[in-house]
Amino acid sequence: LEGKPVAVCHSDSSKGTAEISSCSYEARKFGVKAGMYFSAAKELCPGLVHAPYYFEKYQGASAVLYRILLQYSACVQPVSIDEAY
Repeated sequence: LEGKPVAVCHSDSSKGTAEISSCSYEARKFGVKAGMYFSAAKELCPGLVHAPYYFEKYQGASAVLYRILLQYSACVQPVSIDEAY
């Protein structure tokens, strides 16, 4: 996938409203952005490659991350599955 426009999204359906979670710099050159519907991104970048994500695995990794953070401080403010203050 190196050098190709890639978007991480749970679905690549051209009819759906699946939102892009993240994308490569190559995809960004075409105007593809996180939060954009995959179908709209494909219009901007017809060669866009879909990379699925596996939410259950992210949830597990997130739980590990927060356990580690809480070992250092009881004052952890979760923002998302992989962000905290």
